[in-house]
Amino acid sequence: LDKEASGLIVFAKNAQVKQYLQEDWKNSQKKYYAIVEGAPEKESGTLSSFLRENKFLKVYSSKRKEDAKLSITHYRVLRASGEYSLLEVELGTGRKHQIRVHLSDLGHPIIGDERYGSKVNPIGRLALHAYFLALTHPISGKRMVFQTPLPDIFERILEGETQDREKP
Repeated sequence: LDKEASGLIVFAKNAQVKQYLQEDWKNSQKKYYAIVEGAPEKESGTLSSFLRENKFLKVYSSKRKEDAKLSITHYRVLRASGEYSLLEVELGTGRKHQIRVHLSDLGHPIIGDERYGSKVNPIGRLALHAYFLALTHPISGKRMVFQTPLPDIFERILEGETQDREKP
């Protein structure tokens, strides 16, 4: 979870559990709410690119496969309200800043994400929230599902109740 995002995170109580969770992380299911600038042309889609990181630690899409990691992001528009849209985003892969880069590449950066092209910041933070996580319990082997609701501040953004904190 990017430090600028909110939502669900997992903590391991010991090194063995940590190792299991890390090794099995690709089998977990992760979904996010993101509020983006504007409205994507398509109601849903899959974004795919090779992500690389430069020496300034900025991640970007590259056409070159060398030294890059294939990254896949699925999105669906849940609600569009004027200048913003609420998306559900599901990871096909889990790479650093993947959602942020892919939505920016789509032409709809996450609000509050100045690093990847957002021009507005109505809540003073990145509007990305990890709301769904399904994983296999490391001891029992049972599938565990965790969910958290849409943050109230996201609702207020979509209803136009927040003031933009755009930088001059």
